[in-house]
Amino acid sequence: MLLININRKAKVLGAVNSSFRNFHGLPISGHLSTAYDLALLSRYGMAIPEFVSIVNKSVYVLSGPSGRRWIKNTNKLLKKYPEVDGIKTGTTVSAGKCLATSAVRGEDRLIAVVLHSDNRFQEAMVLLQYGFGMRNEPVDRK
Repeated sequence: MLLININRKAKVLGAVNSSFRNFHGLPISGHLSTAYDLALLSRYGMAIPEFVSIVNKSVYVLSGPSGRRWIKNTNKLLKKYPEVDGIKTGTTVSAGKCLATSAVRGEDRLIAVVLHSDNRFQEAMVLLQYGFGMRNEPVDRK
C-alpha cells in the first residue's frame, strides 16, 4: 500500500515517467525514473526541513529498537563545496553511477541530477555552476 501512495504522490508532483517498485532503488522489473522526475522529487524533499537535516550530513546516525546505525552519505560535494546541502548518490549496473544534489546560493536553490555518469560529481558541479551563472547574468529582453 505504501508503494502505491509513493507512486501516487510522485504523479501529483509531476513525476509522470517514474514507477517505483521498491524503497531502496535496487533494480527490479518496472522500477524506473528519469532525471527530470528525480529532480522534481528532490525539490519536494528539500522543502521538508527534516529531510534536509538528514541529506545534508556526511554521516547520519539512526537510532531505533535494534540500536544505532551510521549511514554514510557518499556525496563528495558535501565536504568540498559549502553551497551543497544534499542529496544522495546511487549506483547500480543498469543505472550506473548517479547523483541528485542540491546547492543554495543566496535565496536560490538549484538541483542537479546526473544519471549513468563516469564522473557524476564533476558533471553535477558543472550543472550547478552553469545554473548559478545563468541566474547572475542580466537577461536581454530585446
